[in-house]
Amino acid sequence: MNTEGMKSCFGCKKSKVLSDFNRDVTRKDGRKSRCAVCTRIAANVWNAENPHKARKRALAWQRRNPSRCLFISTKCRAKRLGIAFNISESDIQIPLRCPVLDLVLSRGQEGPHDGSPTVDRIIPSKGYVKGNVIVICALANRVKSNQTDPGVLRKVVEYMGRVC
Repeated sequence: MNTEGMKSCFGCKKSKVLSDFNRDVTRKDGRKSRCAVCTRIAANVWNAENPHKARKRALAWQRRNPSRCLFISTKCRAKRLGIAFNISESDIQIPLRCPVLDLVLSRGQEGPHDGSPTVDRIIPSKGYVKGNVIVICALANRVKSNQTDPGVLRKVVEYMGRVC
């Protein structure tokens, strides 16, 4: 067997091809010392042993990457529900304020709240496709999803605009 392009994993001690190792520019060979499988297992063990730190790390990542976070969750939701999906991360533009209720859009420290940004399908039957998505607050999205009569929806939105 040709050993060129092979490397021994520090975790499982098996000899594997270089493509089984994640990239690491700080190492001589440009690859991590553990294979991708062992790296994932080690990360899962650490997360299980340090749940508070893991949650804090996840929330910090979400605060730094709000558009990416919305994109990933939207893609997963579309796949789970079997809905059309062809948008890219650049199609998710998070405004400072909700275009429907004029609430300030911000991620919650402990989880979602009424002012959290959410991706809305303008015409639900079309799915998450280019030109059919907009970022609105969670409250507006809930009101919209629970209401089917456009007249009633318009009245609710106008009322919420006067109250807030």
